[in-house]
Amino acid sequence: MRKPIIIVGAGGFGREVAQLITDINKVSDSWEILGFVDDDPSKGDLCFMGLRRIGEIETLKKYRGASLVLAVGNPRTKRKILEKIMAFGGNYDFPPLIHPSAQVGETAEIGSGAIIAWNSVVTVSCRVGNFSLVYINNSVPHDSLVGDFATLYVGVILGGASQVGEGAMLSSGSIILPGKKVGAGSVVGAGAVVVNDIPPNSVAVGVPARVIKEVEERW
Repeated sequence: MRKPIIIVGAGGFGREVAQLITDINKVSDSWEILGFVDDDPSKGDLCFMGLRRIGEIETLKKYRGASLVLAVGNPRTKRKILEKIMAFGGNYDFPPLIHPSAQVGETAEIGSGAIIAWNSVVTVSCRVGNFSLVYINNSVPHDSLVGDFATLYVGVILGGASQVGEGAMLSSGSIILPGKKVGAGSVVGAGAVVVNDIPPNSVAVGVPARVIKEVEERW
C-alpha cells in the first residue's frame, strides 16, 4: 500500500524529487505523491507529471501526520523551512529517499530526510546526516561523514574518512582529500580541491582550495 508524501519545494529540484520518487515506485510501490507545497506565488498551480502545487507551506497544517521531503538544496534555507514546519506541531515523518541507481553499503547510516540521488555511491561505515543531500554522481567512501543539512552537488568526490560539517555546501566537481574536514556552514567552490581542513563558515575556492572570505550568514 502506498504511503502519501508531499514534496516541499516546487522548483527544479522539486521536480527532480518527484521523478526520484516515481523511480523508487517502479522498484517498490511505496509512495503516493499528493503534490507540492511552496510559498512562492509565481509557481501558481504548477503541474508536473500530473502533480500540482497544493498550496503554501502553511497548508501542511492540514497534513500533520504526513510524510514530507524537503526538495531544497541550500542548507540554510532548508533548515529555516524545517523550523517553520516543526512549529506547526505536527507529527511529520521525513523518510530518507534513495534512488534505485544509487549504491549504499549495508553498514552506511542514512539519516532522516536525507536524499541520495542518481548514480551516487555511499560505501561502508559512512554516515549521511539528517536532511542532507548527496546529489547526482557523488562518491562517499569508507568512514566518511556528511553532516546534517549538508549538500553535495553534482560530481563531488570525498576521500576516505573525510568529514563534511553540518550545513556545509560542496559545489559541483569539488574534491575532498582523504581525512580532510570541511567545517560547518562552509562553502567549497566548483572544481576546488580541498587538501587542508577548511574552518567553519568559510568560502574556499581553487586548486588547492584556499579560504577567500567568511560566509555572511553564519551556521
